[in-house]
Amino acid sequence: MYLLTTRSMRALHLLLWLVAIAVAIPAQAAWKYTIIDYPGATQTQVFGLNNSGEAVGQAVVGTTTICFAYNSKKGTFTVLPNVPGAAITNTFAISSAGVIAGSAGDGSNNRGIILDKGAFSFFSAPGWAYTEARAISNNGRLITGFAADSTLSNYVGLIYDVEDNSFTKFLPSTFTIAQGINSQKQTVGNAQLDANVAYPGAPAGAYGFFRPPNGDIVFFTVNGALVNRPRGINNSGLVTGFYNITGAQRGFVARVAASPAYQALTVPGDDLLDVPGASGTVPEGINESGEISGTWFDAAGNTHGFFATPVRRDE
Repeated sequence: MYLLTTRSMRALHLLLWLVAIAVAIPAQAAWKYTIIDYPGATQTQVFGLNNSGEAVGQAVVGTTTICFAYNSKKGTFTVLPNVPGAAITNTFAISSAGVIAGSAGDGSNNRGIILDKGAFSFFSAPGWAYTEARAISNNGRLITGFAADSTLSNYVGLIYDVEDNSFTKFLPSTFTIAQGINSQKQTVGNAQLDANVAYPGAPAGAYGFFRPPNGDIVFFTVNGALVNRPRGINNSGLVTGFYNITGAQRGFVARVAASPAYQALTVPGDDLLDVPGASGTVPEGINESGEISGTWFDAAGNTHGFFATPVRRDE
């Protein structure tokens, strides 16, 4: 039998003490946050970004809504033009070449827009009153988004092929958004599902979906939430977005497998995003470096943009 000596007992006590301290200390933050506020704005929102660290967003200055591009490397803003004659212009996505996608209209009869080198072009899903672009592939050919009726009560996800001027529509529901798309044509988004649709016995809720190029649909939830909003996917298969389980939005980064058809994801703390001091954190895009762009809410309900950069464990 091995007997502990006084010295080994002291060493054991020291080890247990160190372990207790390690457990008590919160894990090292996995993200470095940069706050983005448009100069003079009361509200700033940041949406998609590209591999060069350029993002697009919107800001409210006085009573004017401004669309902008933001260069995270230089910390500079570029004002983007509004669509002439449109009451609302939204800029949601930017490709590697700087092509921007979004929507414009009066709020109930919007068209998808593409802004390339200062010139606008437009597209609309046939048979639908409202079309909105939410994300654009790195090469600028494929645009994801949704179409809806004029009452904004019936939606369908879509992928628009710019070169073919063709639409792929899927997952009709009372609220469907196709959002992120990567170079493998994998798409993520969310859909409002009735009970028993995601899997037998499933409650009704807003489920995330992952759609590979073959058109199969994988539904998923994050940390047990029934409000899930996947927003971006990069070529490594990392998915970002947010979920709501206690009345506040929390960001996440996770991977979704191609099967089974329903997955209940458990995302650990290091892969969650919570901007310090925020009442809600809403990631919108992720690039190949793992950088994430999005919007956060302060205690007064005002919005601000953010960039989140992954922090190595040895930093």
